[in-house]
Amino acid sequence: SGRRGALAPLLEELGGSIVPRALDWGFARWFVRFLLRIRPTHVISNVQFASGYFLFLAFLGRVPHRIAYFHSTGDGKESTLARAVFRSVGKMLIRIFSTDVVAVSEAVLAETVESRAPMSARCSVLYPLIPAGRFPAAAESESTELRILVVGRLDRDKNPARALDVVAQVRAVAGQRVVSAQFAGSGTPAERRFLQSQAHALGIEDCIHLLGVRDDVPLLLAPSDILLSTTLREGLP
Repeated sequence: SGRRGALAPLLEELGGSIVPRALDWGFARWFVRFLLRIRPTHVISNVQFASGYFLFLAFLGRVPHRIAYFHSTGDGKESTLARAVFRSVGKMLIRIFSTDVVAVSEAVLAETVESRAPMSARCSVLYPLIPAGRFPAAAESESTELRILVVGRLDRDKNPARALDVVAQVRAVAGQRVVSAQFAGSGTPAERRFLQSQAHALGIEDCIHLLGVRDDVPLLLAPSDILLSTTLREGLP
């Protein structure tokens, strides 16, 4: 997209750097030249089968370690003939140009890349770990407020509009209880405006709070009564 991304400030705070570049017709030439100039030892790509194309460019850029990282069993796109060709070519490029393939589960590995020989030697599963110590015990509360937490991006895949419908239905049957819904996740200005307009149309704009990107979700979970997930597509199966 050429945008810096919602997590750019955090990455820079940790010592990283961001180089925005739109995926246009000049991207391939620019990317190879960029790699030849900075000479990284690793390139990691986690854009499903499109990773094959990026790892091919990394090969041309003389990057010694080229890693395809899979966190979902599918790319969420409609299965058209053009998409099938794109996936097949991407998978072939991954087989040829990747030095390592990492997936978040055996299911993802089985659904994305054939892990049989000779691919098996470079395939591995790395389970994402959640540090349990970050999750405080829920405290007893005498509050009559019904607190709902929604965690996820504000895009179509995570289906936040459906979450608004659920919140409206909960509020309709909650009686005298105050209903509060917090949405923790990244979203573009357009996505935020759309949700705000939807909340207004449903008459629940006063109880909807768009928190943006948060790195303290465990602390948000502790006082919540309901964790609501309406996602249509989820990684980490």
